[in-house]
Amino acid sequence: MAIQGVGNVGYNLARYLHERGASLVYSDVNAGNIDRVMTEFGGEVAEGDAFYGANVDVLAPCAIGGVINSRTIDLIRAPIIAGGANNVLLDERIDSERLMEKGITYAPDYVINAGGLVSVYAELRGWPTEKVMEDASDIFTTVKNVLIRAKAEGISTILASNRMAEDRIESVGHIHRMHVG
Repeated sequence: MAIQGVGNVGYNLARYLHERGASLVYSDVNAGNIDRVMTEFGGEVAEGDAFYGANVDVLAPCAIGGVINSRTIDLIRAPIIAGGANNVLLDERIDSERLMEKGITYAPDYVINAGGLVSVYAELRGWPTEKVMEDASDIFTTVKNVLIRAKAEGISTILASNRMAEDRIESVGHIHRMHVG
C-alpha cells in the first residue's frame, strides 16, 4: 500500500495497516512525517511521481485533492485507488472515466471518508471506539454497493456513488413530503 501524505489521516492509516502486516510505501513533502512513519512502521519512501508508479495493490492519497489527474493517471500501476484526501480526482467526470478505461478501481473519496463523520459524531456522543468501528464498518458495504452498481451499469464508480447519493436524497425527500403534506 502506498500512502501519500502521512500527517494525521495517513499516519493512522499507516499504523492500522502496519498492525495488520501490510507492506507500506510513503510519500510526503514533510520530512518529519516521513521520519516518524519510517521509525515507527518501517517501509519505503517514494518521492514525487514515484508514488504514482509504486508497485503496490492500493494507492491511498491522504494529503491534497486533485492529485489523480490527466498527468498522473498514466503513471499509476496500482489497480485500486482509495485514500483519505478530499477531491482526489481533479476532474470527476474525465478522470473517473480514464481510470475506468485503464481498469483501475477508484473508491470515491466522499464514500470512504464517511468514517471521519462517524468518528466525530461518536466523540460528541461519548461513544467508545468499538462503537465507532462497528458503525464505520457499514462503509465497506456502501463501497461494495458502489462497485456493484458501477459494474452493472457500465459506469464509473464516481457516477455510481453520485447516483446512489441522489437516490438516498430523493427517498428522504419523499418521506419529508409525505409528512409535511
